[in-house]
Amino acid sequence: MLSSHIVRNCLNKQIIRTLSSPSAGGGSKKLWGGRFGLDTDERVLDWVDSTPIDTNFAVEDIWGSMAHVSMLGHQEVIPFDDAAKILGGLLKTQNDFQSGDWVLDIKREDVHMNVEGRLIDLLGMEVAGKMHTTRSRNDQVCIFCNFLRFFLFFCLILQIVF
Repeated sequence: MLSSHIVRNCLNKQIIRTLSSPSAGGGSKKLWGGRFGLDTDERVLDWVDSTPIDTNFAVEDIWGSMAHVSMLGHQEVIPFDDAAKILGGLLKTQNDFQSGDWVLDIKREDVHMNVEGRLIDLLGMEVAGKMHTTRSRNDQVCIFCNFLRFFLFFCLILQIVF
């Protein structure tokens, strides 16, 4: 099992290196793609697609972003007006997601990039880009993990009580 994991990992790296290699023409349009000459090949996107799973906790990811943006505005790290616009965009994103008017896009890779990309679509990079001030990718993942721990603990309490 371990050896097959190592082989798969090496193949993934080789595929990504081959399919995402820099090129003189064009350029990546990904939020993180500044170092790449091309966008990621569709085969790589299919290989690493997490959107079917991420769909299950998109709302919780949005809530985590709302909490973070609220803190940024309250602490005056970003202008209050920008925080209010971002919160409005996040609320619209949540409502549109819950009504089915907006769905996660495999080309945006995961729930975090989908939410950020949606805000950029709604508000522009000048405002939406401020959402991740003082926030890393690990922070976003931890918010979900903490929510999951809380939820599992709550379910355990319910089992004990009932």
